[in-house]
Amino acid sequence: MKLFPILAFLVPLIIYLFTLNPKIAFIDAGELITVCKTLGVAHPTGYPLFTIIGRVFSILPVKSVAFRINIVSAIFSSLASLFLFLFLYKKTENPILSLSSSLIFAFSRIVWHQSTSAEVYSITFFSLCFLLFLNSSKIKNRLILIAFVSGLSLSNHMIITTFLIPFFVYLLLRKEFKNVKVFLLFALFFILGASLYLYLPIRGGLEPLLNWGRPVNLERFLWHITGKQYRVWMFTGNLTIIKTNLVNFLKLLSYQYTPFFIPLALVGVVYFFKVSKYSTIFLLIFFLFNIIYAINYDIPDIEPYFIISILIYSIFICYGLLFFTKKLKWVVFLSPALPVFILVYNFHLSSERGNYLAYDMCHNLFSSVKENGIVITNKWDFYSPALYLKYIEGVRQDVVMIDKELLRRSWYFDYLNKEHPWLIENSKVEVASYLELLDDFEHAKLKSPDEIQKRFIEMINSFIERNKGERPCYITFINGVDKDASFIAPDYSKIPYGIVYEILQKPDTTYFDYSQFILRGVFDKCPYKDERTLHNLKVYPEMSLKRGLYLLQMGRFQSSIKTLEFAAQWEETEAAAFAYQAIAYLFLDKIDSTLSFFRKAQEKKPEDKMLPQAIGMIESGKTDQLKQEFQKLLGIKAG
Repeated sequence: MKLFPILAFLVPLIIYLFTLNPKIAFIDAGELITVCKTLGVAHPTGYPLFTIIGRVFSILPVKSVAFRINIVSAIFSSLASLFLFLFLYKKTENPILSLSSSLIFAFSRIVWHQSTSAEVYSITFFSLCFLLFLNSSKIKNRLILIAFVSGLSLSNHMIITTFLIPFFVYLLLRKEFKNVKVFLLFALFFILGASLYLYLPIRGGLEPLLNWGRPVNLERFLWHITGKQYRVWMFTGNLTIIKTNLVNFLKLLSYQYTPFFIPLALVGVVYFFKVSKYSTIFLLIFFLFNIIYAINYDIPDIEPYFIISILIYSIFICYGLLFFTKKLKWVVFLSPALPVFILVYNFHLSSERGNYLAYDMCHNLFSSVKENGIVITNKWDFYSPALYLKYIEGVRQDVVMIDKELLRRSWYFDYLNKEHPWLIENSKVEVASYLELLDDFEHAKLKSPDEIQKRFIEMINSFIERNKGERPCYITFINGVDKDASFIAPDYSKIPYGIVYEILQKPDTTYFDYSQFILRGVFDKCPYKDERTLHNLKVYPEMSLKRGLYLLQMGRFQSSIKTLEFAAQWEETEAAAFAYQAIAYLFLDKIDSTLSFFRKAQEKKPEDKMLPQAIGMIESGKTDQLKQEFQKLLGIKAG
């Protein structure tokens, strides 16, 4: 028996460490690692438990700071597997089935993926499994431990409330609180565990590097721990969002272990109901309560919010296996093959081994920015990694990164004033004017949304106007889904340069060498690239194609050709890059190359009617006429 819990912990730990992200992932990893290392305050709800544990791991003498804090996720998910095994063993008294089921959960896509980079969810996985274990055990002071761990888990992530609320009702109905004294002790130790949230006002008052929300008074403290700024996406009543999230959950449930495990879980529900109606009903309540909450939350990275449902699903799978074991005893000896199958099935999708995509993209962003540049971005997947590279690895500390959306929060101006006082000083009139209304906005007292938006844009434009003489200015977005884009620097050109747009009054036709970009894993099957990652990677072909077209329009044909060679590496821009290269060769009077590249473009995009027409005109000797048509069509400055 002693070997089984060891395996329940060590097997996933070894796999997680083998597939660990060596640096940072997209979304929150860069910010969270920076907060851990500097003991700051993270985005709501603050995550003090993760921050403190991450800080301890950040001082380990192992590889990079990012790698050390990534280990936190691996360890706590492995501990979740251990305590899930102990819980299942208490219930089933079958160590083999319990081990198999705990490893099935450990190798689910959600758990595995969240266990390979710095994220807060692994501690929540552990808390859930530990609470289930405590509830099933008969250890001394069990209820007090449950209370303390519940409070402590609350200080890590609020999604645990979708478990704790029905769990506490379950304890009440079981008459665990035998008298007022027991209830008061439970409440006391719950508050003691949750008191870790006091970290936020304590550290916030000491003005750390990142002091999100500046939760130093009661009002801002409550705003922060309740996620006030995110409530706009919660329980909106939008049926389209609810339907989409529900469909995504059903897909998620199916994809965790393949659809073939769903009938096994259903058998487990029926069998467990016969064994213990009371426990089965409450597990189903946990399952549904979690789903109802998560499908009403409109955020892109919603998958980890379904973890409670996935855990309950895994428990029912265990009981499905137990049912078949009762009928066919040899099933128990085949059950270890299931987690092996899940491991192989999910390996490619969950492994972060060798994933430098976010880390390299931020490096490439910095290489696109000239010395002392100011970058205004609306892209968190640029900004979050930049925090890590700038403040933890010391890369391009001369670059000023401004998150446009964080400018809608008053605490962010404390950060900007501390890190870049000259920026605020140079725009003090516009900043003061905007902040007058921002306080009303944060307190839901704003009378004129149009006026605050006007001052918001004036302030951003002043950041550019007042500093452009000494500092090159950049933006990472132009007209499109961002409604502010067309109002930012409207009198300037936004010229593609690297993977940013340089804000200029005069043309800039200097050659940017895209071959300097670090593109580890971009063109490889590994690491796996989810939808968000693929969207982020589009910046390379899109921006290089735009730069190549710009150089073509400016009559810099050789530079355009070299730039377009980079854009031609991507399938989505390959045909256009070949066509533009052909046009550049046409203006260089290299007709053979022109024909060759037009034919390459035609091969990739046979439905394009312009390409055979261009080829026909060249073959009939009408090259001068074709040049004139392209000059008119693209605005090419020839000569």
